[in-house]
Amino acid sequence: FVPVPQGDAYPDVVLRYGPSVSHAASGGVQVVQDSSSMTVTNGVLKLQFSKTRFSILEQAWTDLNSDGTFSSGEQWLTAPADLVVKDRKTGRFFRGTLWISGDGYVPKLVEAGPNKVTVLLQGRLKGENGGLTADGDATLIQAKVWLSVYADSSLLHVQTTLVDTKSRPTETFSDRILKLS
Repeated sequence: FVPVPQGDAYPDVVLRYGPSVSHAASGGVQVVQDSSSMTVTNGVLKLQFSKTRFSILEQAWTDLNSDGTFSSGEQWLTAPADLVVKDRKTGRFFRGTLWISGDGYVPKLVEAGPNKVTVLLQGRLKGENGGLTADGDATLIQAKVWLSVYADSSLLHVQTTLVDTKSRPTETFSDRILKLS
């Protein structure tokens, strides 16, 4: 919402204060989990995380009309958001979504308060189609992604750390790419 001034006034903006004003109760941030996914809802956003593969997000919605539901027309991510890195030596791509629960992938709920939820997603980036690094490794780097969601806010805070656990020249891989399908 961006208010539009009309002259020196903002007719769409009204400030109400005093004892007669009632504040809407926030529903906070809710987390629902099953064996394959974790869904975080905060009143504005609904975010679905995979428990079976290392994707940033599987699906995402914004309650654009504030009706408390998330319809298909409000979905802005319909396929996994993948973390992708290109190995400059081989030209091969390495993806997070190829790192699965059988490889040790487990998303962690590191903060679950009523007003903020933080999810830690961590795994390794595996070569597409079984591709290997120039050193013969199936994975290129380790990645950690923290996503924080706040009650009644469309703000999604994302922090990413890439760690190369092997001694390689600094120019081994190119800039990371976040692929939103």
